[in-house]
Amino acid sequence: MAIRLAIDDGWHVNSNTPTEEYLIPTSVGLATGSAATLGEVVYPRGETIKLGFSERALSVYEGDVWLEAPLESRQGEGAGRSTAQV
Repeated sequence: MAIRLAIDDGWHVNSNTPTEEYLIPTSVGLATGSAATLGEVVYPRGETIKLGFSERALSVYEGDVWLEAPLESRQGEGAGRSTAQV
């Protein structure tokens, strides 16, 4: 499975490894009751930027970012619907 984050110019989201503890990392999961299981997600390296509210540089995603992960049907469940949560 591939997920594209299309982030508008002038905006950003935290990477999966933010540099401050209080920042929420980008993560991917499946909704409860999904007919699939999600393997290990491959996150790209974040871009390092400095913003006025933090003394430290931050790790963020900007522009188009692709996240990838294997998605497998659960044994015996057959075809079903799975919803990714980012």
